[in-house]
Amino acid sequence: MKKLFFVILVFSFVSLNSYGKTESEDYPIYQKALSYYNYGSYYSALEELDKLIYKKNLKFYPDVLLLTAKTYLGIGIKSGIKKYLWNAVYYLNYYIGYGGKKTEDYYYTKGLAYERLGFYERALTNYKIALLSKSENSNITNKIILGIMRTSILMEKVDNITKYIVYLAPLETSEGQELSVVLGMKYFYEGNYDLAFNYFSQVYQDFEEYLLYNPDFYYYIGETAYRLKKYEFAKRIFRKIVNNVKNDDVIRKAYLRLGDIAVIQNDKYEAFNNYYIVINRFPETNENTVARLKMLALGLKYSDLESKIKKVKQLEDPIKFVVQTLVSNRTNYIGKYAIGNFGVLVLQNPIDFLIDKLSYELSLLYPANFTYEQAEYIRSLWTPYLEKLDNKALIKLYKANPKFFKDIFDEKILKRILENLKDNYYKKDLLKHLIKIYDKDEYKIQLTKIYYEEKNYSKALDTLSTVKDKNCNFYIISALVKKAMNMSYKEDLDNIEKSCKDQKLPFEIALDYHLIKNDLSKAVSTILENKNNLKDGEDTKNKISDLILKLYNAKMYKEISELLDNIPENLLPKEKLCDIASYYLIAKVKLNSVNARELYYNTVKKCDTQIAKVSFELYETVKVIQEVKGNVR
Repeated sequence: MKKLFFVILVFSFVSLNSYGKTESEDYPIYQKALSYYNYGSYYSALEELDKLIYKKNLKFYPDVLLLTAKTYLGIGIKSGIKKYLWNAVYYLNYYIGYGGKKTEDYYYTKGLAYERLGFYERALTNYKIALLSKSENSNITNKIILGIMRTSILMEKVDNITKYIVYLAPLETSEGQELSVVLGMKYFYEGNYDLAFNYFSQVYQDFEEYLLYNPDFYYYIGETAYRLKKYEFAKRIFRKIVNNVKNDDVIRKAYLRLGDIAVIQNDKYEAFNNYYIVINRFPETNENTVARLKMLALGLKYSDLESKIKKVKQLEDPIKFVVQTLVSNRTNYIGKYAIGNFGVLVLQNPIDFLIDKLSYELSLLYPANFTYEQAEYIRSLWTPYLEKLDNKALIKLYKANPKFFKDIFDEKILKRILENLKDNYYKKDLLKHLIKIYDKDEYKIQLTKIYYEEKNYSKALDTLSTVKDKNCNFYIISALVKKAMNMSYKEDLDNIEKSCKDQKLPFEIALDYHLIKNDLSKAVSTILENKNNLKDGEDTKNKISDLILKLYNAKMYKEISELLDNIPENLLPKEKLCDIASYYLIAKVKLNSVNARELYYNTVKKCDTQIAKVSFELYETVKVIQEVKGNVR
């Protein structure tokens, strides 16, 4: 028994000495790998770590796994190869499985891996946990916060920038440069391209290595320049991307933008070549199909390229390709480009059948949102055709999807649509959009007029309160609204006197103005000047009816006769026709005239009111008297 105990003791002593010897030999290897990693020599670090990765009994084995994960992450970032990024995630999970601690370093590394893989939600979650897990003396706090800000930007959660920027400690030079990029991105997403460009221009040259390893941000520097029409600068950035960046997703977008710039600069062959590179190098991608669609659009602008374009695979029959692409991708990323090409096919030959088809396709898009690039593409293709399109067809397309037009087209097209809309529902909606985007008083005045016609006087007054340039039209509609609300409008009338002296007022406003001023003669002349353009709405009928009564009370018989002799019956309210016809016959009597229009004569003859009976008798008497005088002569 004692002999057995002695053997076990000796064996244990040898084993312990052997383990200690192994540990002492392996740790320097780990330190060497760490040194390589810190210098950015990731492949050399990986070679050293490969010597340790299978020695799972090492006390510092979790550290080996964590460093391996970081090394693969570094290789993935530099190479742009996602396989290495997934390896990083694998070893991070392996690290936890072997008892590794969930420190801020672990969560930060995992967040960075997910960020590079494009899983921004997961990345943001890990960064936030890292911030909560950090120790008081953590040296990576700024890196974590910048990670939160980066992923927030990429997820378009711009508000997070303001929320987290206050937690940043004093920044090192590289961190300050990264912050400039992040702030540039913030202003880019807010649409403030000038300010974004100011931030980007501070760092893009000195911080190029960072941008090469963060190609999404590099791309947006070029995109910012593009949107500011700094095309030569944008070209330089996009060319650097396609020559130096390792991320295919960004490279494809950069080639498309190089093609777009070439189109703008009328370099048709350069545009063709850039689109063709995307088609040839990146099959089975969204950008591949978009490049084909853009190439077809290029053929519309340069007919001499059509034969060359038809040699490209799938583009032999352009119409077939466009229709098939649209039908297969109606509501996705590609479909929003395809609707641009399909629209051109229709607008080139806008017969009713095709307009109906395009309206149907537009209706299927609601309530889809369009990226800047998609909207720009459709706008550039459709605008020349929409400027000349038949009014009826234009309104039909608009009503199929108003949001589509409001999101994509500029003021010129929207204003043309507005001018041809008859339905107040659509007019109000479009005017509200135009006011929000352009903040012009002319649209506020138009919206006020609609509210006034609808007797929604409080909204009319609210809209008027936002008008900056209080001109003639403002004071007239303001007076009308206030009158309808039983408010004093004397000040508006005084201002009309000052503002409208030499201005020929539009009929709608002129008539109201003259009625308010009780200038009945001018009210009559205004109606007669515009009799062929008058709408037979209730508002117009009531105004003319009220005017005739005022003329009668003012004994302005000539004006009554002149007005009713020249305007059509449909501009008069039927329920008041007996009275109006009676005033007319009385006016004829006062003018000693018996040439009354048969319409009014017959109307009075059938009416049973007191004034009708009197006017008819008077008119008949004058007729008899004139007949007698004629016979006497």
